[in-house]
Amino acid sequence: LNDVYSVGTRVFIVGDGGFMRRSYNNGNVYTTLNTGTTQNLNSVHFIDTLTGYVVGNGGLIMFTSDKGNNWTTQTSGTTENLMAVNFVDATTGYACGANGTILKTTDGGANWSAQTSGTTEQLNAIQFSAGANITHGYAVGNNGVILRTIDGGATWSTLVSGTTANLNGVGTNGANVATAVGDGGVILRKSTN
Repeated sequence: LNDVYSVGTRVFIVGDGGFMRRSYNNGNVYTTLNTGTTQNLNSVHFIDTLTGYVVGNGGLIMFTSDKGNNWTTQTSGTTENLMAVNFVDATTGYACGANGTILKTTDGGANWSAQTSGTTEQLNAIQFSAGANITHGYAVGNNGVILRTIDGGATWSTLVSGTTANLNGVGTNGANVATAVGDGGVILRKSTN
């Protein structure tokens, strides 16, 4: 299993071979969903109780507008494996993955455009701030890579992490603070101006 996301009392779990399960009762009982793909699903994100996105291997991006009952493939413009997806609102979202891939949509996934990350390392997680700072985001990846943007991904700068461990998750609670976690129990907190 590769990722889990909760929205309200619903819980979605994704994994290899197109695997997806959904619970309506906080994870007490799960139902297997038909995703229509055998690609590995690496990340799932819902923006409300109806609308969600999944990313996976081979550049796969899928969208649902009916609580996950039906999934539609979106054109990502890449064949790189996508490892994470994050939306800041109903229209603006980001995905990241292999070979430094970062994608952005501003129309709910109807169109995805590539952004220049400045790295060829696999990016494993991407997260943007909420509220007034939605243009501030971080992406983390293999060999200790940490990227930061303050302009909605138009430009990305590399931050010094001090580690070569693969970083697998990132969270941010404001424009200038992020926490990254990775292999070997690595926990990094970054505060920037």
